[in-house]
Amino acid sequence: FVSDMDGGEGGRDIYYATKKGEGVYGEPVNLASVNTPGDEETPFYRNGALYLSSNGLAGFGGYDIFTTVWNGERWSQPENMGVGYNTPLDEMSFYLDANGETGLLTSNRGGRGFVSKTSCFDIFSIVIPPIQANILAEGFEGKKKLRGVTVSLVEMQGDQAVNPKEQSNKKANNFDFPLGLEKTYMLIASKK
Repeated sequence: FVSDMDGGEGGRDIYYATKKGEGVYGEPVNLASVNTPGDEETPFYRNGALYLSSNGLAGFGGYDIFTTVWNGERWSQPENMGVGYNTPLDEMSFYLDANGETGLLTSNRGGRGFVSKTSCFDIFSIVIPPIQANILAEGFEGKKKLRGVTVSLVEMQGDQAVNPKEQSNKKANNFDFPLGLEKTYMLIASKK
């Protein structure tokens, strides 16, 4: 939550309180590693990342949206979300949906993304494309490109090989495989 209570870093600061039971919370704790002498506003937490608006961190001007990540011991240095999210005016109330691919933010940048201060905040939608990973493999013998190689991509689950995918390429030496995230793979190339 945000408060300008005594004992803060200055202006409005982000605080947290540990839930001790149904409707019972511990004392507020200032998130001092994130707060500045300026104002921090509209915190939003999702999957270990805290999104916040601040006018006390270096940015494009006004309030900018920043993100900081919890590593299990401390919050990282807040990073500006960059152009598109931020303008020389005010951006606040960053939000992501449950899948992390679409969200909202508010800004007084003016309609259609033009930078011209309006009297109120507008709501802007954002789309974050999902991360895609692939591997491009090539076959060589020394420095010579090999043709007619068969390449297998095998997903490893512990010591078990599952979901093998195989490609042969008689005219070239490259192979392209889509990958799943957070998985381990083994790549096997063979040629007679």
